[in-house]
Amino acid sequence: MASDNFGKEKKLAWYDKELDLSDLPKGRYAIYITNRSNIYDYGELSDVLFADLSKASGKFNDKTYKFYLNEDLRNRIELEIK
Repeated sequence: MASDNFGKEKKLAWYDKELDLSDLPKGRYAIYITNRSNIYDYGELSDVLFADLSKASGKFNDKTYKFYLNEDLRNRIELEIK
């Protein structure tokens, strides 16, 4: 099971990676994912299941991290660091 620091369990997650976001400057970011199984592909992380992101936030190393759904850009999931 993939775990995170936001208290969410991801029993059905198909990924197994950790990212160090501590060096990213404050700002708003689009998230891109890649697939390297039988073909190489990439694209924006988007929400197709209409998940509730209102509690997807946390504070680490004096920065606040929050995920947003940008409905104006194909339901793209974005990360804001303040």
